[in-house]
Amino acid sequence: MAFTYGPLVYITSTDDEQSGNYYWPGTPPVGYDDIGIPIDADGNQCLPGESILHLNHVPTETEYCEVIKDDLPTIASCRQWFDDNFLVVTDWQICKWIFKWYWWNHRYNIPFQELQARAGSVEAMMREIWPDVQKS
Repeated sequence: MAFTYGPLVYITSTDDEQSGNYYWPGTPPVGYDDIGIPIDADGNQCLPGESILHLNHVPTETEYCEVIKDDLPTIASCRQWFDDNFLVVTDWQICKWIFKWYWWNHRYNIPFQELQARAGSVEAMMREIWPDVQKS
C-alpha cells in the first residue's frame, strides 16, 4: 500500500517498488492518524517536524503579514525542506501548506477570523495574504 500525505508519496527501505517521491528512513507507515499523517506500527507520525507539512512545525524564519496582523513562515524557508528532499512544488502550493498550518495553529486570531468572514473562501483568503504569488 502506498502512503501519501499532501505532495508526499512515501518510499521506505522495505518497499520493493520505488515509485514514490519521498524517502522515509524510519519505520514504515502502516496507517494514518486522526489528522491524516502516516503513522508507524507504534503510532508515531512519519513526518519530520521541520517540514511545513507537519501541523506542529516551528518556523525558522517568519515575516509579518499585515492582512492577519501576525507572523507567517516565509515561502523561502518552507521551500528549503522541499528542495532538500528533491520535491518539486510551486510557491502557491507552499502557500496552501502555510495556510493550513496557520489555520491549525492560529485559527482563533481575530484578524484571521475577520478575513475569513470577509473573503468567504480559502482561495480568496490566500489571495489577500499572498497577492503577488501566482496560482499554478
